[in-house]
Amino acid sequence: MKRKLLTLILAGMLSISAIACGSSNSDATEQSESGTDATEESTDAEEEEAAESSEPAIMEQYTQLENGMSYDEVKEVMGADGEEVENENGDANSKVYQWTDKDTDAKIKVTFQDDKAVSFAQEDFE
Repeated sequence: MKRKLLTLILAGMLSISAIACGSSNSDATEQSESGTDATEESTDAEEEEAAESSEPAIMEQYTQLENGMSYDEVKEVMGADGEEVENENGDANSKVYQWTDKDTDAKIKVTFQDDKAVSFAQEDFE
């Protein structure tokens, strides 16, 4: 009789322990899964923000350009050297440089006359 009672008590304790462990594992799994979802949402938001920010960055640069700026000043705004492109007006004192956004292929062309910016053009801005 004592043996049966001891077995029942032990079985009850094991059952309670198993239920308690299962409950805490379930909570941990839920927390882990919700943490994964939050991370995925964060990553998605960061990717979306990066995609949106690539175009505005070049647009922002474009809006900072001013007539009379030197090539070096324009280069500083654009963050890199421009690529010299064909000068369509044929003036020897005039040079045209182009900057291309790698992600969107948007282009900014700046025409310099005697090393001063005199005109700006944009291509493929969406």
